[in-house]
Parts: sequence; structure tokens; C-alpha cells
Amino acid sequence: MILNQNCPHFITNGLQQLLNARNELRERSTMLLIAT
Repeated sequence: MILNQNCPHFITNGLQQLLNARNELRERSTMLLIAT
């Protein structure tokens, strides 16, 4: 039962981490494009 309550929070955390990773990749790719 406790796991059920924590599940949505865990999912949102995972989504936020994925979005952060995507933003980091985008920033790095743009920096690489500017460098070249």
C-alpha cells in the first residue's frame, strides 16, 4: 500500500530526470555546434 502511494512521486521524479538529461544534451550539442 505504501509503495502505491509513492509510485506517482517516483514516476514524476523519473520524468524530471529524463527532461533534465534532455536539456543537458541539448545544451552540450549547441555548445559543440558553436565551438565548430
